[in-house]
Amino acid sequence: LGAFAAAWVLPGIVGPFAAGLVADTVGWRWVFLGVLVLTGLALALLVPSLAEVEPPAPSPPVPGGLRRVALAAAVSAGLLTLNAVAGLPRVVAWPLSVLALGIALASLRPLLPAGTLRGARGLPAVVALRGAVGATFFATEAYLPYLLQEQYDAGLATSGLVLTAATLGWAGASQVQARLGARLSDEGALRTGAQGLAAGVVLILVVAALDLPGALVVVGWLVAAAGMGLMYPRITRAVLARSDERERGTSSAAVTLADAVGAAAAVALAGLLFTTVGTAVDREAFVAVLLLTSVLGAGAVAVSRRV
Repeated sequence: LGAFAAAWVLPGIVGPFAAGLVADTVGWRWVFLGVLVLTGLALALLVPSLAEVEPPAPSPPVPGGLRRVALAAAVSAGLLTLNAVAGLPRVVAWPLSVLALGIALASLRPLLPAGTLRGARGLPAVVALRGAVGATFFATEAYLPYLLQEQYDAGLATSGLVLTAATLGWAGASQVQARLGARLSDEGALRTGAQGLAAGVVLILVVAALDLPGALVVVGWLVAAAGMGLMYPRITRAVLARSDERERGTSSAAVTLADAVGAAAAVALAGLLFTTVGTAVDREAFVAVLLLTSVLGAGAVAVSRRV
């Protein structure tokens, strides 16, 4: 699990700077065309390896499968609505966003271990933690290059360095937890990682609110990403350890769902909050988003104590 993070290092170092350089010189559309080329190369490398994998043994149908698919579709519809309301007038956008979020969470609840949404002790808390840290991290990350460009006059390539710092912090901490092995308990990794994530986000909030040097944003994000790297592999391990063999597929799916829904919902709410408070010219808009993600980070710390 720690090795997966190593695959972030090279693209994380080269990618953000290269994308900014291409956008500054040739145009931003060429960044996406370049991704298509890289995806084709990756697929060419992957297909021969997949051809050697034996097909899985047939398994009986999962009871209630159609119901679960319908619930997942309702979750998706709620999240899509949540992302679409930002352009509407505020008096309409906020009630619709609350309704959409309610539909998504109500549909999500049966797809997760019982007690996940309230962070019940054990497996539900681990799954809830994955959603909380995903919400905190990705909603913050979405605004950091923008913050550096608009409030600190950083260029596109330079502002991408904050993403490089995140890659190095995440991958480095993942390797540290792997080498520590059993000397670092899953519970200790999750609690320390959540605290690091929250501390990094709060530092960036203080930097933005007080107009401190922009380099501190990179420092704060390095700390936050290290917290993610410390706990992300251990969340997967903790989920598998708390599930018997027959439930591991369902538990792994629940972790993926919590991660995706937490991140998507938080990014959508952050966008709505940003446009409600101001524009990129207004520092208060960035502060409002960082205040939201700091609260989410504090919630992650609280949930980490119940794993």
